[in-house]
Amino acid sequence: MIKRVFIFTALILSTSYSVYCAPNILKNVRYHSYPNKTRIVLDAKDAITYTIEKTGSGKIHIRLHNIIPVNKFSQIRYFLFFPIYPHVTINDRIVKKVKLKPAYHSIDAVFKLNTRGASYNIFYLKNPARLVLDFIKVSDRRKIKVIVIDPGHGGNDSGAVRRHKKGLIFSYKVKEKDINLEIAKRVKKYLRGTDTRVILTRERDEFISLKNRVKLAKKHKADIFVSIHANAAWDKKMMGIETYYPRKARNKNVSLRKESMKLAESIHESLIRHMRSKDRGVKDTMFYVLRNAYMPAVLVEVGFISNHYDAKLLRKSSYRKEVAQVIAQGILEYKNEVEKQKGE
Repeated sequence: MIKRVFIFTALILSTSYSVYCAPNILKNVRYHSYPNKTRIVLDAKDAITYTIEKTGSGKIHIRLHNIIPVNKFSQIRYFLFFPIYPHVTINDRIVKKVKLKPAYHSIDAVFKLNTRGASYNIFYLKNPARLVLDFIKVSDRRKIKVIVIDPGHGGNDSGAVRRHKKGLIFSYKVKEKDINLEIAKRVKKYLRGTDTRVILTRERDEFISLKNRVKLAKKHKADIFVSIHANAAWDKKMMGIETYYPRKARNKNVSLRKESMKLAESIHESLIRHMRSKDRGVKDTMFYVLRNAYMPAVLVEVGFISNHYDAKLLRKSSYRKEVAQVIAQGILEYKNEVEKQKGE
């Protein structure tokens, strides 16, 4: 009887593993060249999860997780002792080739570029599942060159704080200032190599006045300003993500307010599309850093520390990493839209 129970349990465990841990399949890599844009599509069986590992002037490295390639992308040849990885040759005005380096249940996709004057955008589409990468050649006269990321609060200003209990005695605090800083640093990392200079208003746990945050953005002639915060409310049921733009821009500049709204919508839509959070919408407000900015400016509230569910997610470094990646993607979508040339 014990033996039968053991065999039955083993069968259940093996079946569960195959259902929940079976890797995704990369089925195809295809592309289309336009005059000022190259679109590369990675077709897969299911949704693709990825991280941006490294970017440089002529190369972008993305890791696809829990995925294996079909046969034509899994065969590695050798010249002497040097491996020759499967690749797709494009060789148009923007992209030279895509190299695929299969590893255990992951694939490193390396995109080699033919030009330094290119920005890129990544987004996921369903039915069928595919990851789309747009590489866009941009003109200098319409370029976003400097991005300022503002981690809210810092130093003696902790922002929202939530105390968590761990066991009967030990407890610890989750501070908004720490969440903001980690997300901002990761956003900077994900934007690295995208032909822009990314500046943080603070790189460590220190207090920076609102006035000096705006001054720093002006000093570096920032093209966009993104402030990152976590929310809190007396009502513990309030949860979700909301994004703000200025109700009135500096000097009543209508076009500046309009561009701020576009940037807010781009980042917010990216967050709602990818994150497991309630959509609280895009709103206008009179926050100091927004109404006094000299460039398109937004403030992103990534969740409510005061809400149990949101706080549980925001405590996880993996979740903060995903939030940063999606914010960076929203910034890139706005950037590419601004830099798009006529006739594309």
